[in-house]
Amino acid sequence: GRHMATGARHNAWLALAGIELLMLVIAVGLPELTSFVSAASSSGGNLAAACIYLAVAMLGWTVGAELPLGNRLFIDAGGTVDGGVAWLAVAGHAGAAAGAIAVGVILVPVFGIEVSGAILATVKCAGFLCLTSALINMPGHEEGIGDVIAG
Repeated sequence: GRHMATGARHNAWLALAGIELLMLVIAVGLPELTSFVSAASSSGGNLAAACIYLAVAMLGWTVGAELPLGNRLFIDAGGTVDGGVAWLAVAGHAGAAAGAIAVGVILVPVFGIEVSGAILATVKCAGFLCLTSALINMPGHEEGIGDVIAG
């Protein structure tokens, strides 16, 4: 995340949108992958658990990469470093607590893993669309999205 936050401001937006897209792929793919592995393997439980651990590690990296990107964008918008870190830490912890309660207490017990994955993928898709919209409408980049991506 720290290396993705360097350079032009639109690079941070693109990196953040890419991370959201990766989380979307994980949310969609994890239930399907664990079902496939469990059905295809006699020791499917162990392999499915390994897939879940790998997904958790990947999600941990992506969430950790979002912090410096969020700080960069907060500072670019006129915030201070101290304020950016504080607000992002508060938002991160509140989101983690709400997400853990929602997924662990409501979504998975009520709807199951596959429907919960679809619900979470929908949330990540909305986040990706919001970031993409912000990137397209970013002041100073009226030349179009193709030119912004090209640098």
